[in-house]
Amino acid sequence: ASRIRNEPRHMPSPCSRCRDNGRQCLVRLSSGRCSECINRNTKCDLILEKTQDNLLNHCRREEELRAHERCLHQELAQTDSREKEMFQRELALID
Repeated sequence: ASRIRNEPRHMPSPCSRCRDNGRQCLVRLSSGRCSECINRNTKCDLILEKTQDNLLNHCRREEELRAHERCLHQELAQTDSREKEMFQRELALID
């Protein structure tokens, strides 16, 4: 819920909990739930419009790609480390 407050997206049509309590419906589109419902561990009945749904799908895909990018960076760092280690071994054998 705190991440939502750091990346708020105010919904033009709030969920029933936010509407009934007069609160802003702050949503992180990748989760599809608002911070109020997450804090209270309740189901969020937020209905996303088609453009919001497209944005939700885009945000999810973007998060997947960022996670994949992090994995690739880790693999590259491991490969670089192994390459350096093997190079040092080869140099030691030559000497």
